[in-house]
Amino acid sequence: MPEAYQGSMAETEEEAQRWVDGDEDARPPPELLTRDVVARAILNEVAEGRGS
Repeated sequence: MPEAYQGSMAETEEEAQRWVDGDEDARPPPELLTRDVVARAILNEVAEGRGS
């Protein structure tokens, strides 16, 4: 996950599920980051030798 988003997304499956269920104190799952953020993170991982 990009550093800019760490701390703003759910860290556990339970917290993500609480967010889906409507808990206003829970954070959304990282799977819901925008596509461009995810694509940039994947490109960075590959460029740094940690991806395929």
